[in-house]
Amino acid sequence: MSGAGDGLMRVLLLTGLLAATAGVTGAAASPQDRPPLLPTRDVALDYRATAAGRTTSLRVLYSAVNERLRAEAAGQSTFLLIDGRAHTAHVVMERQRSVLDVPFDTERWRGFILSPRATFTRQGTERMLGLTCTDWKVSGPQGSGTACVTDDGVILRGAASGAAPDGHEGTAGIQATSVHYGPQPEGIFAIPAGYKSIAMPALPTMRARQ
Repeated sequence: MSGAGDGLMRVLLLTGLLAATAGVTGAAASPQDRPPLLPTRDVALDYRATAAGRTTSLRVLYSAVNERLRAEAAGQSTFLLIDGRAHTAHVVMERQRSVLDVPFDTERWRGFILSPRATFTRQGTERMLGLTCTDWKVSGPQGSGTACVTDDGVILRGAASGAAPDGHEGTAGIQATSVHYGPQPEGIFAIPAGYKSIAMPALPTMRARQ
Protein backbone atom coordinates (compact mmCIF):
# COMPACT_ATOMS: atom_id res chain seq x y z
CA MET A 1 0.00 0.00 0.00
CA SER A 2 1.33 3.44 -0.87
CA GLY A 3 0.41 7.11 -1.07
CA ALA A 4 -2.83 7.95 0.73
CA GLY A 5 -3.06 4.46 2.17
CA ASP A 6 0.32 4.77 3.82
CA GLY A 7 -0.60 8.15 5.27
CA LEU A 8 -3.86 6.99 6.81
CA MET A 9 -2.32 3.81 8.21
CA ARG A 10 0.55 5.80 9.77
CA VAL A 11 -1.82 8.26 11.41
CA LEU A 12 -4.06 5.50 12.76
CA LEU A 13 -1.14 3.48 14.09
CA LEU A 14 0.27 6.52 15.87
CA THR A 15 -3.03 7.68 17.30
CA GLY A 16 -3.50 4.07 18.39
CA LEU A 17 -0.89 4.92 21.00
CA LEU A 18 -3.72 6.60 22.88
CA ALA A 19 -5.27 3.19 23.38
CA ALA A 20 -2.07 1.22 23.88
CA THR A 21 -1.48 3.06 27.15
CA ALA A 22 -4.71 1.48 28.38
CA GLY A 23 -3.65 -2.10 27.68
CA VAL A 24 -3.67 -3.15 31.33
CA THR A 25 -3.88 -6.85 32.11
CA GLY A 26 -6.01 -8.14 34.96
CA ALA A 27 -9.47 -7.15 36.19
CA ALA A 28 -11.33 -4.40 34.41
CA ALA A 29 -12.48 -1.37 36.34
CA SER A 30 -16.07 -1.40 37.53
CA PRO A 31 -18.47 0.66 35.39
CA GLN A 32 -18.70 3.49 37.93
CA ASP A 33 -14.89 3.88 37.87
CA ARG A 34 -14.53 4.53 34.15
CA PRO A 35 -16.09 6.52 31.31
CA PRO A 36 -18.36 4.91 28.71
CA LEU A 37 -16.16 2.78 26.45
CA LEU A 38 -18.14 3.59 23.28
CA PRO A 39 -20.34 6.51 22.23
CA THR A 40 -23.96 5.87 23.14
CA ARG A 41 -25.31 8.03 20.29
CA ASP A 42 -24.58 8.38 16.59
CA VAL A 43 -21.98 11.09 16.13
CA ALA A 44 -19.67 12.72 13.57
CA LEU A 45 -16.44 14.23 14.85
CA ASP A 46 -13.56 16.18 13.39
CA TYR A 47 -10.22 15.81 15.16
CA ARG A 48 -6.83 17.44 15.00
CA ALA A 49 -4.39 14.56 15.46
CA THR A 50 -0.72 15.08 16.28
CA ALA A 51 1.86 12.30 16.19
CA ALA A 52 5.58 12.12 15.45
CA GLY A 53 5.69 15.88 14.94
CA ARG A 54 2.94 15.82 12.32
CA THR A 55 -0.57 17.25 12.55
CA THR A 56 -3.43 15.77 10.53
CA SER A 57 -7.15 16.47 10.35
CA LEU A 58 -9.25 13.36 10.87
CA ARG A 59 -12.98 12.76 10.52
CA VAL A 60 -14.58 9.98 12.58
CA LEU A 61 -18.16 8.80 12.03
CA TYR A 62 -19.79 6.40 14.47
CA SER A 63 -23.06 4.45 14.47
CA ALA A 64 -24.00 3.52 18.03
CA VAL A 65 -26.83 1.18 16.99
CA ASN A 66 -24.59 -0.96 14.78
CA GLU A 67 -21.23 -0.28 16.50
CA ARG A 68 -19.61 0.77 13.24
CA LEU A 69 -16.86 3.34 12.83
CA ARG A 70 -15.37 5.11 9.82
CA ALA A 71 -12.17 7.17 10.03
CA GLU A 72 -10.59 9.17 7.24
CA ALA A 73 -7.77 11.71 6.99
CA ALA A 74 -8.35 15.05 5.29
CA GLY A 75 -7.38 15.15 1.64
CA GLN A 76 -7.04 11.37 1.30
CA SER A 77 -9.13 8.91 -0.68
CA THR A 78 -8.46 6.06 1.75
CA PHE A 79 -10.56 5.34 4.80
CA LEU A 80 -10.86 2.78 7.58
CA LEU A 81 -14.04 0.85 8.40
CA ILE A 82 -14.51 -1.03 11.66
CA ASP A 83 -17.50 -3.24 12.49
CA GLY A 84 -17.46 -3.93 16.22
CA ARG A 85 -20.20 -6.54 16.12
CA ALA A 86 -18.83 -8.49 13.16
CA HIS A 87 -15.24 -8.05 14.43
CA THR A 88 -13.99 -6.91 11.02
CA ALA A 89 -11.79 -4.06 9.84
CA HIS A 90 -11.14 -2.89 6.28
CA VAL A 91 -8.97 -0.26 4.63
CA VAL A 92 -10.81 1.04 1.56
CA MET A 93 -8.80 2.73 -1.23
CA GLU A 94 -11.11 4.61 -3.56
CA ARG A 95 -8.55 5.54 -6.21
CA GLN A 96 -7.56 1.90 -6.67
CA ARG A 97 -11.15 0.70 -6.16
CA SER A 98 -9.63 -1.84 -3.78
CA VAL A 99 -10.09 -3.00 -0.21
CA LEU A 100 -7.79 -4.62 2.35
CA ASP A 101 -9.31 -6.99 4.88
CA VAL A 102 -7.12 -6.32 7.92
CA PRO A 103 -7.04 -8.24 11.21
CA PHE A 104 -9.61 -7.02 13.71
CA ASP A 105 -7.29 -6.01 16.52
CA THR A 106 -8.91 -3.73 19.08
CA GLU A 107 -5.55 -2.73 20.53
CA ARG A 108 -4.30 -1.71 17.07
CA TRP A 109 -7.37 0.28 16.05
CA ARG A 110 -8.58 1.71 19.36
CA GLY A 111 -7.37 5.27 18.79
CA PHE A 112 -10.94 6.49 19.31
CA ILE A 113 -12.38 3.65 21.42
CA LEU A 114 -11.48 3.16 25.09
CA SER A 115 -10.21 -0.19 26.36
CA PRO A 116 -12.16 -2.15 29.00
CA ARG A 117 -8.80 -3.21 30.49
CA ALA A 118 -7.74 0.34 31.30
CA THR A 119 -7.00 1.81 34.71
CA PHE A 120 -8.89 5.11 34.90
CA THR A 121 -8.57 7.83 37.53
CA ARG A 122 -11.10 10.67 37.55
CA GLN A 123 -9.48 14.13 37.50
CA GLY A 124 -12.25 16.71 37.08
CA THR A 125 -14.45 18.22 34.36
CA GLU A 126 -14.05 20.68 31.49
CA ARG A 127 -16.18 22.44 28.87
CA MET A 128 -15.14 21.98 25.26
CA LEU A 129 -17.14 22.82 22.13
CA GLY A 130 -20.13 23.53 24.33
CA LEU A 131 -19.99 20.04 25.89
CA THR A 132 -18.95 18.90 29.35
CA CYS A 133 -16.35 16.13 29.53
CA THR A 134 -14.65 14.36 32.41
CA ASP A 135 -10.84 14.28 32.52
CA TRP A 136 -9.48 10.80 33.13
CA LYS A 137 -5.92 9.71 33.75
CA VAL A 138 -5.27 6.45 31.88
CA SER A 139 -2.39 4.14 32.73
CA GLY A 140 -0.97 0.86 31.49
CA PRO A 141 2.29 -1.08 30.96
CA GLN A 142 3.00 0.66 27.62
CA GLY A 143 2.74 4.20 28.97
CA SER A 144 0.30 6.74 30.32
CA GLY A 145 -2.18 9.24 29.00
CA THR A 146 -5.24 11.37 29.57
CA ALA A 147 -8.67 11.55 27.96
CA CYS A 148 -11.55 13.98 28.34
CA VAL A 149 -14.74 11.99 27.69
CA THR A 150 -18.37 13.12 27.64
CA ASP A 151 -21.02 11.28 29.64
CA ASP A 152 -22.19 9.71 26.37
CA GLY A 153 -18.75 8.31 25.52
CA VAL A 154 -17.30 10.83 23.05
CA ILE A 155 -13.57 11.49 23.39
CA LEU A 156 -13.06 15.25 23.03
CA ARG A 157 -9.35 15.24 23.81
CA GLY A 158 -6.71 12.60 24.39
CA ALA A 159 -2.95 12.48 24.82
CA ALA A 160 -0.50 9.69 25.49
CA SER A 161 3.17 8.76 25.59
CA GLY A 162 4.68 5.32 25.43
CA ALA A 163 4.86 2.46 22.93
CA ALA A 164 2.55 2.69 19.91
CA PRO A 165 1.01 -0.46 18.38
CA ASP A 166 3.74 -0.48 15.71
CA GLY A 167 6.37 -0.85 18.45
CA HIS A 168 7.81 2.66 18.29
CA GLU A 169 8.08 4.95 21.30
CA GLY A 170 6.46 8.34 20.96
CA THR A 171 3.70 10.72 21.87
CA ALA A 172 0.33 11.34 20.23
CA GLY A 173 -2.70 13.50 20.79
CA ILE A 174 -6.17 14.10 19.42
CA GLN A 175 -8.48 17.05 20.01
CA ALA A 176 -12.00 17.39 18.68
CA THR A 177 -12.65 20.50 16.60
CA SER A 178 -16.33 19.79 15.92
CA VAL A 179 -18.99 17.40 17.23
CA HIS A 180 -22.30 16.74 15.48
CA TYR A 181 -24.84 14.31 16.90
CA GLY A 182 -27.35 12.69 14.58
CA PRO A 183 -28.12 9.52 12.61
CA GLN A 184 -25.29 8.36 10.38
CA PRO A 185 -26.24 6.95 6.94
CA GLU A 186 -25.68 3.20 6.90
CA GLY A 187 -24.08 3.38 3.46
CA ILE A 188 -21.02 5.27 4.70
CA PHE A 189 -19.98 2.17 6.67
CA ALA A 190 -20.26 -0.18 3.68
CA ILE A 191 -17.56 -1.27 1.23
CA PRO A 192 -18.50 0.14 -2.19
CA ALA A 193 -19.78 -2.41 -4.69
CA GLY A 194 -17.30 -3.73 -7.24
CA TYR A 195 -14.16 -3.08 -5.20
CA LYS A 196 -11.57 -5.85 -5.41
CA SER A 197 -9.72 -7.40 -2.49
CA ILE A 198 -5.93 -7.09 -2.59
CA ALA A 199 -3.14 -8.84 -0.72
CA MET A 200 -2.55 -7.72 2.83
CA PRO A 201 0.96 -6.24 3.35
CA ALA A 202 2.86 -7.04 6.52
CA LEU A 203 1.89 -4.61 9.29
CA PRO A 204 4.28 -3.58 12.06
CA THR A 205 3.87 -5.50 15.27
CA MET A 206 4.60 -4.55 18.85
CA ARG A 207 8.23 -5.29 19.54
CA ALA A 208 9.15 -7.06 22.75
CA ARG A 209 9.92 -4.66 25.56
CA GLN A 210 13.29 -5.10 27.19
